Amino acid sequence: MSRRRSEKRTERLIRWFRKHLTLKRGLSEETDSAHAHQIDFFAFHYLKDYEDKSILNASGSDIENYLGEWYIRKVLNSTKSDVRPILVAFRKFFKFLYEKQKIEKEQLEDILDFGFAEDRDGYFVRHGLGIEWFTITQLGKKTFKTSTV
Repeated sequence: MSRRRSEKRTERLIRWFRKHLTLKRGLSEETDSAHAHQIDFFAFHYLKDYEDKSILNASGSDIENYLGEWYIRKVLNSTKSDVRPILVAFRKFFKFLYEKQKIEKEQLEDILDFGFAEDRDGYFVRHGLGIEWFTITQLGKKTFKTSTV
């Protein structure tokens, strides 16, 4: 598939997702817009421009690299409080793609179970978006810790 066609497909998926959030899930326009923005930013600024990859080929390691490295370095004034809304948007979006049969169950599970390996400098716990959220627990390090719900 050509790069331009892939971009158009991604744009359509994001619009469809946003409509789904409003009509099926009953979210406000402000909330669905925020979720769509997070997905759009990840899809176009990170996956397309940095990884040369389609959103439909995203993996848990893409999300790990995006949040654990790229986002922190590239997004001006990014803070640890940015992580939770991004994870919420990712969880909703990739579950939506699975429900619409755009991604396989294994891909969804990989995305929902992304995390950091225990043996990497200060990174710990491998749990996914399905276990309620991550918080950055040490300044200057990208350490994530699950909070149980």
